[in-house]
Amino acid sequence: MILDYLNSDYVAYHELVVDGFMFQAESFFSPSFGIEDNIEGLIIHKNPTTEKLKTYEGRFINSANRQVRCIAFDEQLTRLNMRNKKIDAWQRCDFFIEVVETNAFLVCELTSTKADFISDFVDTEGRARTGKRQKALNQMIAALEKLAVPALTNSPLLKFSKRQLCFFNKQVHLPEHTDVLMAFNRQPTYRGYQMQSEVAAKFGFEYWEFPAPHLCYV
Repeated sequence: MILDYLNSDYVAYHELVVDGFMFQAESFFSPSFGIEDNIEGLIIHKNPTTEKLKTYEGRFINSANRQVRCIAFDEQLTRLNMRNKKIDAWQRCDFFIEVVETNAFLVCELTSTKADFISDFVDTEGRARTGKRQKALNQMIAALEKLAVPALTNSPLLKFSKRQLCFFNKQVHLPEHTDVLMAFNRQPTYRGYQMQSEVAAKFGFEYWEFPAPHLCYV
C-alpha cells in the first residue's frame, strides 16, 4: 500500500523527477529479523539466533511469520536526490516497515548512541546540544510531514490500524520520563517504551523507544 503511494501521489505532489526511478521494498517472511545501517546501506538479517538478534540496531520479533515489507527510505531518497537537489534539505528517517496481515506501519530510525547523549546535554565547552532522541524524532516527523500532506487525499497513513514511530538504539538507555508502559516495580518485558509525543499524536501515531535489548513485536 505505502509503496504504490510513494511511486504515484508522493512523487507527483512533490514534483520529483524520477526518470525511471521507483521506490522498492524488500518483502520477506521471518519469525525474527535484525536491521543495521552501515556504509553498504540498510542490511536485513533474517531469522538470527536470539543472542545475535540483540546485537543489531533494529530488533524485531514476528512470531506469526507474517509478511513484512521494508523500504530503505533514507537510502532511496539519497539516490533520488541525484535528480532532485531540493531533497538535500529534507530530513528523513532510515526506513519504513509495513506488516501486511496486521495492517501496521512503522516509521523507524536507528542509532548507536551512549546514554549520556540521548537526551539534550551540555558539551565539554558548556554549549547546549540537542540529544539523539530529539534529532531522531525530528527526522521521523519530517518524513511523516512529507507523506501526510493534506492535499494528498489518497494518503494511506490513516488506513493503517497500527501506526508507530520507532527509535532504536543499539546501546542501553533509560526513557526520559517515568510515564512509560513498564512500571519500575514490575519485571521488564523488553518490549520497548511507549513515550509521550504530542507531535506524533497529531499525525495519529504512537512514539516508541527500543534501547538495547528491547525488541519490537510486529
